[in-house]
Amino acid sequence: MLPATLHFLITMIAWAINERMQRKLDYTQEEVRVLKAQQRIELLGLQGDLGVAASRP
Repeated sequence: MLPATLHFLITMIAWAINERMQRKLDYTQEEVRVLKAQQRIELLGLQGDLGVAASRP
């Protein structure tokens, strides 16, 4: 069995990695939500109605 101090350090490092991964996942999920909303706006052709600049050449 590992000494308590080493066990504590490993636990804290694992927790920190888990927290960082969760923040990245939350950010990515929000980014996907925003991109899907933008895609719906483009598909509906509402760029002018919502004041969103169209990026067509």
